[in-house]
Amino acid sequence: DKYFGNARSVRKIVQAAVKKQHLRMAATDKLLRTASVSTTLTLSDLTENATASNAPQKPAIGFRMGK
Repeated sequence: DKYFGNARSVRKIVQAAVKKQHLRMAATDKLLRTASVSTTLTLSDLTENATASNAPQKPAIGFRMGK
């Protein structure tokens, strides 16, 4: 269901985004790592996680109407 929300899924997405941010900071030159940059998530930190989190969907409970 497109309106279903799960706190665990959100937590996993945020944790993955923070991990990507940490990896990005580790690859960034030390002189460019300011407080502002190191506490900001970029769009690439989030969008790459959104596409990577396409886990297989569980089958729906209930009946489906055939053709």
